[in-house]
Amino acid sequence: PMARELLLASTRVSPSRLLEAGFDYRHPVLQDAFSAFL
Repeated sequence: PMARELLLASTRVSPSRLLEAGFDYRHPVLQDAFSAFL
């Protein structure tokens, strides 16, 4: 379905504006975020 396509279409996202603003990611690597979630 569409949600799966959107999720898997691109994992190379650069959150430059958030990083420039000082945002600190709890899980900067997507695989780590999934592992923590599951």
